[in-house]
Amino acid sequence: MRHEVVLHIGGSAKKSLTLPPAAKVRLSQNDSGAMSVEGELLNPFTKTLASHARITGVVFDSARNVLGGGSTSPPNDVPPGTRIGFAMDFPASAQVSVEPQFTD
Repeated sequence: MRHEVVLHIGGSAKKSLTLPPAAKVRLSQNDSGAMSVEGELLNPFTKTLASHARITGVVFDSARNVLGGGSTSPPNDVPPGTRIGFAMDFPASAQVSVEPQFTD
């Protein structure tokens, strides 16, 4: 038995992706010295946003160089039209090395 598949393509269109907006995003430092990015996530969709959704953050210095990044998830499911707070902690330590250059 032989099957034949015929596919008719009527056109194509770009898909658009709307990301949930973040609001009240701020950078702070806790008592142990760790940096924290905190903010609120708004669910503009008609479906509940799952608690395993990924929130990603990048921390920059004043020259827009990347200092670090991380991700977290909402603490609970986010029903349509509601907001929920989030926080991402970044370690407050750094390692520096110097490559020596000597004059004669």
